[in-house]
Amino acid sequence: LPLVADGECIGVMNISNKEEGGQFSEDDVHLLLTLASQAAVIINHATLYRLAITDGLTQLYIRRYFRQRLHDEIIRSRRYNHPMSLILADIDHFKRINDTYGHVQGDAVLVQTAKLLSKSIRETDTPCRYGGEEFGIILPETSAESAAALAEHVRRRIEEYEFPGLRGG
Repeated sequence: LPLVADGECIGVMNISNKEEGGQFSEDDVHLLLTLASQAAVIINHATLYRLAITDGLTQLYIRRYFRQRLHDEIIRSRRYNHPMSLILADIDHFKRINDTYGHVQGDAVLVQTAKLLSKSIRETDTPCRYGGEEFGIILPETSAESAAALAEHVRRRIEEYEFPGLRGG
């Protein structure tokens, strides 16, 4: 069964092996078409929501979503008296990268930095592209000492990475 949303096929649902055996009745087909239609709408909404809260270049969360999550995590942290930390960082001399190597290469640096950052954190942490070359990470259940250690780990990992297309690191 095609999964159609806004006139576009976004997937296919394969239904097989009727429990009682035999072929699907007209009522079965009608029910399955209705379920496929509902599934397509739900998948489409989830896709649109994901696009609305993530940065198209880095695939990290956008600032607006990040601020809402930060607000929620602060409330949760206070309510349960649990630690929470926040890391804000930027890429030093990023303008020089864009001026020397061009914006396409600058974008590649942002993408790779986002990947390195994402690989360094837990699933429960919230990474975002806060601004042009600025990044943030919300760290629930994390002390200041642990956040500082993570920040240093990420900093070293990015510093040591050989970015393709950049001469001299």
